[in-house]
Amino acid sequence: MDDKARPKTRLLSLPAEIRQQIYELVLFQHSGLSRSQVTNRLYTWIDIRRFRNGKPESLTYTSPPILSTCRLIRWEASPLYYTKIQFRFMEGQAAVRWLSCLEADNRCDLKDLAYCPNYLTWMDPRNPPLRAEILGKDWSDLCDAFRKLNVDGSAVLRVCGYGGGQVGWIFAKSFDFDAADADGLAEAAVQI
Repeated sequence: MDDKARPKTRLLSLPAEIRQQIYELVLFQHSGLSRSQVTNRLYTWIDIRRFRNGKPESLTYTSPPILSTCRLIRWEASPLYYTKIQFRFMEGQAAVRWLSCLEADNRCDLKDLAYCPNYLTWMDPRNPPLRAEILGKDWSDLCDAFRKLNVDGSAVLRVCGYGGGQVGWIFAKSFDFDAADADGLAEAAVQI
């Protein structure tokens, strides 16, 4: 059956404004999303499943099924989804792999990416200089990959870490990994 003979779906026959409302209802009920109790912001985690030997297997992230139904729906609904969700990841490698799989238009739609290094790496008191070196390199590699993928990291990328005690979780636009200590990162966060 060619495209001309294929019947139009009922969804696509609705006015664009109504379709956008439907997309919003469907996209933000996606099972992979969580809601922050503090900010009320929707977010999802991007991570890599691993084999026993530690090699990357596959990304844990799956996009909402409606984005896979047809090109027109994906074209209409993707900007709504990618602009409203915060995408969090613990490793730069996971973010780079995920970003490489996204279409260029979707990468341009991104508004909020949060690099949340592994909590255990932050809190390991044995060797703070090594922690700074590991996290700093991961951050640097991530920023390099963003440039190669034409993603404006300075506009969308934030660092997330545990500030300890009353501070809780902190999101910052930039970060001095050498200043972070085992008690948290409040002093290391560069104010937005």
